Amino acid sequence: MATLLNPNAYLASGLAEEITGSAHDMRHVLNHGYLWFQASGHSAIFNFEASHDTTGWLPIATYTATATQTGTAQVAGFFPYVRANVVEVYSAAGGSGNLWVHWSPVL
Repeated sequence: MATLLNPNAYLASGLAEEITGSAHDMRHVLNHGYLWFQASGHSAIFNFEASHDTTGWLPIATYTATATQTGTAQVAGFFPYVRANVVEVYSAAGGSGNLWVHWSPVL
C-alpha cells in the first residue's frame, strides 16, 4: 500500500491560535495513517478528532507538539472524517508559537 503524501493534507499549517481545522474526507482510504506534527517557537496542544458526519466530533488522541522535536504517530481506525482541534498554543514575551499537523492516510 502506498502512503498518500498530499501537501494539502495539513490539518494545521502554521497556526498561532486556538482554532478548529477543516474536516478531511477519509471515506475512500484504508483504516490507518501517519500523523506528523511540530511546533515552532514554543509548544502547542491539539486533539486529533474524528466524526462520522462532520457534526459530532470525538477526540481520538491528544498530542503535545514542541519546538525541540518532531512528533509522529501511526493511527489506526476507520474515521470517515478527521480534523485537528488546536487546544492551546503557548507563546512567551516577544514571540509566538506556530503549529503544523499533517495527516497522511494509506490508500
